[in-house]
Amino acid sequence: MKPILLTMQAFGSYGEKTEIDFQKGGDFFLISGDTGSGKSTIFDAMMFALYGEVSTIGSGKENELLSQFVDVRNDKPLVSLVFTAHQHGQEETYKITRTPRHTRPAKRQGAKPQEEGETAELLMPDGSQYPGKLSDTNRKIEELVGLTADQFRKVVMIAQGEFMDFLRAGSKEKTALLRDLLKTRYYDDLTGKLKELAREKNKAAQTQRAKLSLIAGNAVTEGLPEEDAQALEAAKGTVVTGAEKLQPEQVDALVEVLSAVCARLQLQQGDLAQRQTAAQKDRDECMKRIEAAQPLMQRFKELEDAEKTLQECTAQADEIEKKRGLIGKIRDAWAIEPKYQRMKDARAALTNAQTELAAKQQELPRLKQTAADAVALHQQTENEKQTATALCSEVTTKVETALETFVALEKAEKALRQAEEADAKANANAESAKKALDDFKKQEDAWRKQEAELQGAEAAYEVCKQQNQQYRDLKKSLEDLHGNQKDVQEKARQAAAAKDAYASATQKYQRAQNEYDDYRLAFLNAQAGLLARELAPGKPCPVCGALEHPAPCQLTQENQQLNREQLERRRKAADDVAKAQEEKAKESESAQVKLTERQKAAEEAEKKLVENARNIRENVPMATAADVEAMLQAWLPELQSASKSVQAKVKALDDVRKNLDGAKEKREQLEKAAADAQETAKSTAVKKAEAEKTWNLHQEELSGGTYRTREDAVAQRTQAQEAKQKAEAAASQAAEKERQAQKAETDCETQIRRLNEEMPQKQANAEEFNQQYQQTMAEKSLDETQWQALTANYDAEEPDRLQKEVSDFDQRKSKAEGQCATARNAIAGREKPDMGKLEAASKAAESALKEASDALEAAKHLRLNNEKVLEDLREGREPLAEACKAANTAQHLSDVMAGTESGNRMNLETFVQRSYMETILCDANRRFRDMSNGQFELKLINVEDAGEGKNKGLDLEVLSIVTDKTRSVNTLSGGESFMAALSLALGMADQIQAATAAIHLDVMFIDEGFGSLSDNARNEAVNILKEMAGKQRQIGIISHVSELKDEIENQLIVKKDDRGSHISWR
Repeated sequence: MKPILLTMQAFGSYGEKTEIDFQKGGDFFLISGDTGSGKSTIFDAMMFALYGEVSTIGSGKENELLSQFVDVRNDKPLVSLVFTAHQHGQEETYKITRTPRHTRPAKRQGAKPQEEGETAELLMPDGSQYPGKLSDTNRKIEELVGLTADQFRKVVMIAQGEFMDFLRAGSKEKTALLRDLLKTRYYDDLTGKLKELAREKNKAAQTQRAKLSLIAGNAVTEGLPEEDAQALEAAKGTVVTGAEKLQPEQVDALVEVLSAVCARLQLQQGDLAQRQTAAQKDRDECMKRIEAAQPLMQRFKELEDAEKTLQECTAQADEIEKKRGLIGKIRDAWAIEPKYQRMKDARAALTNAQTELAAKQQELPRLKQTAADAVALHQQTENEKQTATALCSEVTTKVETALETFVALEKAEKALRQAEEADAKANANAESAKKALDDFKKQEDAWRKQEAELQGAEAAYEVCKQQNQQYRDLKKSLEDLHGNQKDVQEKARQAAAAKDAYASATQKYQRAQNEYDDYRLAFLNAQAGLLARELAPGKPCPVCGALEHPAPCQLTQENQQLNREQLERRRKAADDVAKAQEEKAKESESAQVKLTERQKAAEEAEKKLVENARNIRENVPMATAADVEAMLQAWLPELQSASKSVQAKVKALDDVRKNLDGAKEKREQLEKAAADAQETAKSTAVKKAEAEKTWNLHQEELSGGTYRTREDAVAQRTQAQEAKQKAEAAASQAAEKERQAQKAETDCETQIRRLNEEMPQKQANAEEFNQQYQQTMAEKSLDETQWQALTANYDAEEPDRLQKEVSDFDQRKSKAEGQCATARNAIAGREKPDMGKLEAASKAAESALKEASDALEAAKHLRLNNEKVLEDLREGREPLAEACKAANTAQHLSDVMAGTESGNRMNLETFVQRSYMETILCDANRRFRDMSNGQFELKLINVEDAGEGKNKGLDLEVLSIVTDKTRSVNTLSGGESFMAALSLALGMADQIQAATAAIHLDVMFIDEGFGSLSDNARNEAVNILKEMAGKQRQIGIISHVSELKDEIENQLIVKKDDRGSHISWR
């Protein structure tokens, strides 16, 4: 990335629009000015344009981006930067324009200020705008530059007061900065993955430990003999309480104790089973005696119950007789009650009818008068409605005629305005068309002149195109060669691995074959003993046939387990290993052949590459692929510069020719457009005159009419319509009142006739029902007081209830008398059994049985539970051992990679970055020695001390070349620290440029620090920077040191006055 043009407006101390063309400063320039003049603001603007941040984080500048020297209502704050960046091997030009978040004051008094957010616009090399949101643009900028904002700030733009932070930073801070710059995040990620693996393996081991601890906790000691309980509790405790560090050996100890306990529980269970059988036999005998006594006991109980029931019946006899007599009287009283109710209802109906008839006869005259008044009112409102309707019709006709005239006038007025506008527009178009024709003729002459100047661009483009294709072909061949060389390395690794695998397979084969041979020899030597092991007295020997075997051969102790199956298994294992050896031999031979082929192909490819490169670049000496790669790196900038210049000329020539191709047609179109515009102007003038005439005619018609305005006419019509609606509503209401009054009169007359007709029947009903009531009281021999007292005290269902109660009494007494006789016959003088004594004996036997059964069940449950625990412990022992082994291995590997082991605090990523830092220090010390007159060098702390206490793998020391002693970089003076930090920054830039093709550090800015240097050190520093600037890198120094003005030719002068900061090149 290299800046070309920086533009600031209303930004920081720069109020007016300010442009800085960095191309005027060449490769090496000085930015000079008084303190506070705005020198550092230039860096802030560049950082803000690229990243939306300022050059110094935490300085407070983030809140001072808006200029105080202009009014943002008129000048919008913005920063734009035109810069070059490398993309796909080409240097392209981009432009980023960014406005900071700000509040725009209101332009009108009383209006609210307007909040405007940050915006960013990125123009691509083809002139198009990069699509997407602000975040998308920010990511694209990072991709183009190849650095994040923080990396850019530390490596490219070394801001005032911050360029020594990296020098003095600890290893942790250096690691974080170098991670993205040197692409070492992989090692940090690898360490994290190993840590996660260790965590997972430890978690798996803890899961196994917790599982076995939980299983061990299920072992039961309650109910065991004291000695067994103590032994089991002790072994169980080591597993349960020490679960976090549980080892397989502790599980083994618990298994041993639990096995012995389960064996003793098995014996105890047999004794308890015999005890249960005896108790069950005693319980069954007791149950039989109780069952034999229960029938006689039941007869005694039935006799006692029946005698008790007879005693109760005797006590209730008088009360039952009284209830028998009351049943009939209550039923007679309730037979009278309906007669009384009918007589009472008939009298009430007669009285109500007489009252209603008198009221209707009194109301009828008033209703007749109301109906007559309603008829008269209805007739009056109908007459008023007819008058209002006629008047409304007359007014409506007049108004509609007037409105038509008003509409015609408005249309004429609108047509007149349109005609006037069309006339003015036509005149303007005619003038504009004439001017456009004149301007195009001038432009056409300029294009012809430009075409003549660019005639040689196409030939130059073809030459440039051919050279670029040659470069791409060589680049592709070089990349293919690198791929072949990597493939050779991979094939060499595979061949070595195949060779090692073959050697390992050979060793396995030899071990398996030796094991088979030894076993086979032992098996053959032991044949006599194996035959003798099968001999029996009186059974013939399979070898000699003898029936007596006085001295058979005896097998030795080590040969007791020999058998043919084991011999066959070892033979098969030896054969399998032999086959595996043969396969590995073939694989090793194949890998070696492939390696030889790839090596030969790579050598041929390199030879062909060098030959092609020599043919293309005859004046450049090249013997190896490295020479070709160096040639391509040097050739690329030349090709890019030439291509860019030629492409611009060819594009300009194409544009001119395209313009000239369409020039004639365009000129004819403009000439025709000018003539058409003139004709249109004449036509619109005629239409304007006709519109004025029509408008005047309609204006005269309205001046002699009834209504002066449209509103007067509409108001008159509305008034007439409202009067008509009011009259219609009044007539409708009067008609409704007439109808209601006539209906009320008719309804009243109808009701009077109905009541007169019903009156004789109501009188007859009242007399008839009274006679029936009197007759029923006489028949039941009850007067009104008596029957009403009975119905008040008893409801109608009471006789049924009393009847049921009497019947139940009779049945119960009869049943008890029968039961007494039956029970006495069954007992037949026998003695009553003692059931309490029998049940007590049975209960005691049942209790003894339960006690024996519970003891047996408890012993059985205890044994099964502990046997299940024993089985689970045995099954879980091996998974625990495997999980513990895996966890220990993973944890050790994680600790080594993460630097968390005692005495080894340097992690893997720091170790890798040390190798990069050694290369960086090599470049840095070359410059540091020159600046310090050969006195100092920077070095990393010794690797032996880097892991002690904490990670110090990237900590720096300064070596005195004079005394050959080291000391901390913090002991350097201000000038020495500046030289060391500057050297380190330059070395880091060289390393990043060399190691990462995607990052092109074409620019570096250094802010202050030179004031602390001696004259000699300053001169050396400037010379080194000048040397670097001559290698396609632009370096800018900001300083107010006066001596630098004499040493640096190109200078950007920054001054500040009451209008803000201003710049000028000198």
